[in-house]
Amino acid sequence: MRNALLPGFVVLAATLSSCCWDCAGNDGYEILNLAFSVDSLSGRGYRRAELRTAYVVRYTDRQARQVLDTLRQPNGITLYWPQGQLGLLYVAAPTAALAPAHSFRVVVPAAARAYNLTEVDVRVDHDKCGCTNAYLRGLTIDGQRRETTSTTQVLLEK
Repeated sequence: MRNALLPGFVVLAATLSSCCWDCAGNDGYEILNLAFSVDSLSGRGYRRAELRTAYVVRYTDRQARQVLDTLRQPNGITLYWPQGQLGLLYVAAPTAALAPAHSFRVVVPAAARAYNLTEVDVRVDHDKCGCTNAYLRGLTIDGQRRETTSTTQVLLEK
């Protein structure tokens, strides 16, 4: 009886070893990781009071012409201290429910400053297991091209 089950277990083990199980690590979501400089002593950083007024306009196109929505604090965006990181800004998502944006305008009214983040470049591919993988490759900030990844933090200074 024991020997009769052995071939079945071998086939099952071989089948499972070729399976990807799940799409952990990169499941089709990708975010833009922004942070505000909080070094206000240098004159290039922001104070908390200024950052409390920050909001983000998201656009559906890469040239920032078609508005998707506006994210305001505290519900839409979150600033994490002490780094002044901006909350999750999706640039790729496997479902339409998150509606990823393709360009952004970050506005800090109290500091009279705005940033245009356009030409967001995301590579999307599908692996042999059917998983969707998205990778942030770069973007343009106020006309200057920046190569970046999801692990690279884009620092916004005055």
